[in-house]
Amino acid sequence: MKKLFLAVVMTVFALGSWAQSSEFDKEIAKTFELMKYRETTIESLESSFQSFVAQGMMSQDKLKDFSKEFVDLMLPELKTGISQIYKETFTLDELKKLNEWLASPLGQKSVNLTPKAAEVGAKLGQSPEFQGKMQQLMMKYFAK
Repeated sequence: MKKLFLAVVMTVFALGSWAQSSEFDKEIAKTFELMKYRETTIESLESSFQSFVAQGMMSQDKLKDFSKEFVDLMLPELKTGISQIYKETFTLDELKKLNEWLASPLGQKSVNLTPKAAEVGAKLGQSPEFQGKMQQLMMKYFAK
């Protein structure tokens, strides 16, 4: 009788956990959709690699194609990894609240800003001034 009771309890727990996980996965999928994850990642990548176009290594059209193919290649694994981080970091209720904010006009304004912020970061990282500072910092920590 104890074994039957234990089996029933474990089954109920497993079903509840599965339902929670399924709902969580749906909410994470909604997060990716609201964040326009594929689109913003492609735009950010294009911004980061504009130096290839400037140096004549690649045309703008080829960069667009490269960025899309690269993102499509890495996106499934990236989503899996990020989903795991979300599961470890947020409760289901917190994720729902995040999605409410992402769906708001202010949330979408923030999402739409992401590629532009990546572009600023990429330009800074490629500037001679930043490169010089980075080299000095690396020498400070790696030369000894």
